[in-house]
Amino acid sequence: MDVSAQNLRDRLRGTLIAAAATPMTESGEVDPAVVARYLAGLVADGAGAL
Repeated sequence: MDVSAQNLRDRLRGTLIAAAATPMTESGEVDPAVVARYLAGLVADGAGAL
């Protein structure tokens, strides 16, 4: 494993990493207002990385 990958692994060890969904509108476009609230909620719940 290269040094940068090792550093990233070490920084993220013990961190909650959320696999975030992408909120979409009914027409299939990304809904930016919902994305902002959703991601803020994940961070508020303790996610340290997305």
